[in-house]
Amino acid sequence: MSNRTLHYVIIGVLTFLCVRAQADDVFQSAPGPVVVPKIRPEPLRQPRPKREAQPPQEVAPAEPRSSIVSVDAIKQLASSRGIPVPQDLRITRPAADVPAGMARFSGIWGDGRWNGTGRELLFAVETVGSDGRCVVVFAEGGPGPNTATQTPSRWWRSFGQIDGNRLSYDQFPGHKHLITLLDDNRMLLQADPIPAMNLPPSQAWLSPLAAVGH
Repeated sequence: MSNRTLHYVIIGVLTFLCVRAQADDVFQSAPGPVVVPKIRPEPLRQPRPKREAQPPQEVAPAEPRSSIVSVDAIKQLASSRGIPVPQDLRITRPAADVPAGMARFSGIWGDGRWNGTGRELLFAVETVGSDGRCVVVFAEGGPGPNTATQTPSRWWRSFGQIDGNRLSYDQFPGHKHLITLLDDNRMLLQADPIPAMNLPPSQAWLSPLAAVGH
């Protein structure tokens, strides 16, 4: 074999090997089968039920406080002590426009006697107006060995006037009572003398039995 022929054989072999190597590279770099990831389907969501609009709840209005205060227990107490009171005795709660200092007089006081040993007394302020005018009931129990007179038990209803911490009224024409209401809610009742009955000035301390106010 001549040198020229050998040269061509070597070139051919080298060319073949180069082509074969390129072909192998192509096959090796060819992408493999495409793997599609499995997608898990999301569960179907149930639609939330629509909330029906709730009607506004009605709030029951507060029951208005009665303007009339029950005095049945006081009537029974007075009866047990022999102190008469009118059948229609009633305490009307003072209106909002009545000053607090005047409204304090509203209620019933008792547990006191003339000069400490005389007739047992009961005093009620039934109504109080914003101008200080009021309606009062004054009652005395029966006589005893230490009472100035022996007249039977009785009661009076009168118009009075409140001025500051004092209330004045006429028990009967010409005979005035003066009430002083202290800070501790006790009352000092003072009565003018009655010359015709030979009665000197008298006084009594009364305690609240049913203080009402506002």
